[in-house]
Amino acid sequence: MNADTIYTKTDAGLREMEHRSHKLDIRHRTLLIMLDGKRAVSDLETQLGRGDMLLPMLARLIELGLIAGSSPAVAAPMAPPAAPLQAQPVPAAGTDWKQRRQRATQLLNEILGPMGDGLAMRLESLKSPEQLPELLQRGRELIRDLRGQSAAQRFEDATGPLEP
Repeated sequence: MNADTIYTKTDAGLREMEHRSHKLDIRHRTLLIMLDGKRAVSDLETQLGRGDMLLPMLARLIELGLIAGSSPAVAAPMAPPAAPLQAQPVPAAGTDWKQRRQRATQLLNEILGPMGDGLAMRLESLKSPEQLPELLQRGRELIRDLRGQSAAQRFEDATGPLEP
């Protein structure tokens, strides 16, 4: 994640502010309120004083689709780059969706560790392929926001196209 990344509420995040449908705890709700499209991650760390908790909290809000981040064009990552993934063939569009789901879950664990647990559990619980494209897209966004564009590209290359 980049210290200069600026997060804003998505439409779902704005609805959450009004309806509280996700029943966020006070820490996550406070963070959601603070994400106004003006504060960078570095500012949030200073204001909240929760450096070690901030990344997992942001990851959870991203995973729920409540926020989206934008980074400046030139930026250095805060976290060390993820270890290179083992080369594996790219699944074709017709590949069994369960195999793609399994590969995506594995990659989330490799790239994000515990920060990807929520999304990995949602992937594992899928019973049909209809939600797979949405969850793959969320995975790409979460990895991009937390580990950078190159890690997101590796995830995309390894999990294949978004169509089920």
